[in-house]
Amino acid sequence: MYDPTTLALTLKLVAACPALELPIDIRRLVETVYDPALRAAAIDRAPNAKALHVAEKGTQEKLGVRRTNAQRACIAPATFDPMVAEAYYGDDDDTVQALTRDGESTTLLPVLWDGTEARPLDGGDPFQLKLGTASAWVQARRLLEQTISVPSYPWERIERGARPSGEPSAWEEWEQCAESFLRQVGLGGAVLVPMRPAPGGGSWRGLVVTRQGKQIRIAYGLERGLWFRREDDE
Repeated sequence: MYDPTTLALTLKLVAACPALELPIDIRRLVETVYDPALRAAAIDRAPNAKALHVAEKGTQEKLGVRRTNAQRACIAPATFDPMVAEAYYGDDDDTVQALTRDGESTTLLPVLWDGTEARPLDGGDPFQLKLGTASAWVQARRLLEQTISVPSYPWERIERGARPSGEPSAWEEWEQCAESFLRQVGLGGAVLVPMRPAPGGGSWRGLVVTRQGKQIRIAYGLERGLWFRREDDE
């Protein structure tokens, strides 16, 4: 999870401390290891400085690649050429990996569904997903703020949000429109999930479907965040 240079510098720093008081010492420890000037000086002073310089060079090269991927994953202007979006945002493209925590994961986009329209989970105006309008960029930002990145394991690869009962045709029509909009603004890797308010307020429930066809219940709360619910979890 961490690069060799960071581990070596952290080990040396912690070993030199007779005691640590958390969380007070966290900021000092992090800044000592990650501040560019302090980090460079610590590498130069290390007994194995030559090896650490080689390791640090490799780390910086990897970070450069990630920064490039992250820049490519930024929301494109509302006038973004859809043909370019198709080329850049395939399911297995590095850009999608950057959008999903730089690894094997899925980006969920839960929305509050009332049977005819979708809006952010905490309310507000319905999404108006029309390219070429003055608000297209704002709508893209609103959608991006709703996304949640989750690892594929152990819930298998999530394919889509389950169609809500009662008005599947209305959801499918909105979903088709939304997916087209998302592709053209560079968020085509997101999985739309219709959610409904849970009893008691403050959280929402929905269903997702894996590539193996299995339905999994999910819930999202303002305090707890996202969780996958067991069948006996009320």
